Amino acid sequence: MSRTRLWPVTASGLAIGLIYILRVLIPAEGNPSIFLALGEESPRQTAYAQSRLGSVVVRDAFGHDGKFFFVQANDPFHLEPDANAAFLDRPVYRGQRMLYPALAGGLGLFPPGLVVWSMLGVNLAALVAATAVAGKLAAGWGASPWLGLAVPLNLGLLSEIDIGGAGVVAMLAALGGVLALTSPKEKTAASTLLFTLAALSREVSLLFAAGVVAVLFLTKRRVLWQLLVIPVVAVGAWRLYLLVRLSGLPTGGADRELGAPLVGIWEAFRYWREDPIDLAIG
Repeated sequence: MSRTRLWPVTASGLAIGLIYILRVLIPAEGNPSIFLALGEESPRQTAYAQSRLGSVVVRDAFGHDGKFFFVQANDPFHLEPDANAAFLDRPVYRGQRMLYPALAGGLGLFPPGLVVWSMLGVNLAALVAATAVAGKLAAGWGASPWLGLAVPLNLGLLSEIDIGGAGVVAMLAALGGVLALTSPKEKTAASTLLFTLAALSREVSLLFAAGVVAVLFLTKRRVLWQLLVIPVVAVGAWRLYLLVRLSGLPTGGADRELGAPLVGIWEAFRYWREDPIDLAIG
């Protein structure tokens, strides 16, 4: 498929992303801290942001992931954990998702005033790029490239932008991994790297890689173990690094990350009931 035919889809994805961002940004009087999802009931993270940004916008209740990614983006490699990672509720768990804050923080080189904008910029760029990749995948499988709009019209991904989350970056890397694998000249190494980056964005992306490996085995009887094993090794190596770097924090050490199936959804349901709109979207 030519690049020219992808432009309308990509441009439409950009327009959707910009409209959504402006819809959130304008009522906040143009203050980008709205996308940090700081919460009234999260005073430590709010105080951290205020000390670095000055005036910030605070949401109801606890807020969401963006306030933790902002902390990480200011020190993505945890070189000064007492000054930054100490403000994370679960340092190892939060620190596992390292790619998005590393990009948004310019590998730790950006000042906080730039980080708060770059977090938004990285997510918008990832949304647009993922739209183009999804459109190219659809066209390559004989469908309309306009199916790429399934990315920017995905309420979950728009929500990730709203809360300053890492899901859009993870989705871009995962889709990119599929594109590399299904290109005319199969690029297994590139696909493995992209699945690794997806897992370092959100560790649940390992399930995506596992699904790809399973489909390849069931449909083509091929076992491309590296698509899953290398991301698992990378996630494990980064976790060991975190355990060493963050061991001195009062809240450091290992976190409980596994629980009974569907427990998270049940716990979230209690909050959805308080807002019928949230429940309908859920």
